[in-house]
Amino acid sequence: MKPLRLHELLGATPYQVLHGKTDMTIQNVVTQPKKLRGGTLLLRTRRREALDWAQYQRYSDAVIVLQKREGTPEDWGKLTVVKVPDIQAAYWNFVDSYRKRFSIPVYAITGTCGKTTTKEMIAHLFRASYTVQATVRSRNASAFNLGYLLGIDDSTDVAVFETGVATYPDDLHDSGKYFQPTIGILNNIGLDHLKGCGTFENYVKGKAELLDIIEPAGTLIYNADDENIAKIDRSGFRGLQYSFGTSRGADFRAVAIRYGEGGMEFTLQFRGLSHALFVPGFGEPNVYNALAAIAGAYAAGMGIREAGERLKSFEHLPGHLQLKQGVQGSAILDDSWSSNPTSARSALHVMQEIANGRRKIAVLGRLTDDLEEQFDEESRKIGALAVEKGIEILITRGPDAKVIGEGALRAGMNPQQVLHAQDLEEAYQLLKPHLDKRALVLVKSSYYDVSDELLKKIVRE
Repeated sequence: MKPLRLHELLGATPYQVLHGKTDMTIQNVVTQPKKLRGGTLLLRTRRREALDWAQYQRYSDAVIVLQKREGTPEDWGKLTVVKVPDIQAAYWNFVDSYRKRFSIPVYAITGTCGKTTTKEMIAHLFRASYTVQATVRSRNASAFNLGYLLGIDDSTDVAVFETGVATYPDDLHDSGKYFQPTIGILNNIGLDHLKGCGTFENYVKGKAELLDIIEPAGTLIYNADDENIAKIDRSGFRGLQYSFGTSRGADFRAVAIRYGEGGMEFTLQFRGLSHALFVPGFGEPNVYNALAAIAGAYAAGMGIREAGERLKSFEHLPGHLQLKQGVQGSAILDDSWSSNPTSARSALHVMQEIANGRRKIAVLGRLTDDLEEQFDEESRKIGALAVEKGIEILITRGPDAKVIGEGALRAGMNPQQVLHAQDLEEAYQLLKPHLDKRALVLVKSSYYDVSDELLKKIVRE
């Protein structure tokens, strides 16, 4: 956080100092009482969490901002205690004024799949020359927003944030209050998060909130090939718009897509020029992520040639469609980070494309439980797709994944090739006899259903 004096931090909020000094410099702002330390200001928005006055006696440069008076001068000790008429207004005044201190490119990236990878790609493109503040892995819950915002300071050149939609309405509206993005990227919209959004239509509306939070002179970048994004009315967006995809009419268009050594080769067409590019990692969705990242970097002033060169050295986060050497000469396709219908279909397609004559074995955990009443139907569809993609041995893991096997059986798969394991150890025992140099094994699971212990046993160190 950029250090601020108390009057700078509270800005336009009227306040009354009840106790203590006011000439200190604030190094951090928190809302959880347990995080109060020296040099920290606590905005008391969480009234249900108790204040530990005895613990606070240790801190001489700490501030508590209250709406309702709590404690006594004896409790306050060395603290500075400030009273405001509306603590929520004080909080949002601070958030808004802090964000407006920085005139830098700020990205908000959303989508059902690929937003973490796109975020990581953009951060990678800029880190060679600039200081970047970014979301950590896939930790995009709203509870992290304040911390991410305060990670911006005078040394920050670019901020890249992943913004999720787990509930509707207002998940993205809430993120927008913090980040006020200058560039918004919408990767794709598939089936997910029905538990918090209620219906798929609401989920699409939740993603569409991205258009509301981009700054008026900002840039919207969207997937031109996504049928659900096409349902979003973009006519009211007054900023600059770029599209990406493989279809004619996409501003950033990929053609001649092919699997290469360790990744995807493609030609990017933009404004009459063609660029031969390579992105590490397999699958056409990875090309879409690369298109989004390059378009995003271009919107902030980076040339396509420079972005393409930097993209060659990109490294994916663990569990994101990574091909690894397995034991006994096998090959392991690790896509164990998350599993919704869109990503599961993509993983099976990639497996089919890179098999090159190897025996295809899929170890599938449950799909995300955010599918609500559509969980069984979507799981059976994945089982049927496994048959279509030529999976020769299907191992489902955990009670909720068994329905995937049911879908495979209904699609005509030999029952002797459809196996079910209750847990990771049983899955390993079923898989172990098939691990040889002819085996290509896909390990697919969701973050609810960790596969680390299985991967430790089948991936070569």
